[in-house]
Amino acid sequence: SLLQDLHLLLKEINNYENLKLFRMLTFKFYMPKKATELKHLQCLAEELKPLED
Repeated sequence: SLLQDLHLLLKEINNYENLKLFRMLTFKFYMPKKATELKHLQCLAEELKPLED
């Protein structure tokens, strides 16, 4: 699932610069059809990030 894929990717992200790169790549690979879809994806990444702390 997308959630699992994001979680696995975020496990490899160790710093803010990589997170910014991840977001740029995510935008390219998961190009949203609506702005709300991008917003949801960004929120999902923010929700998963604390799980790695």
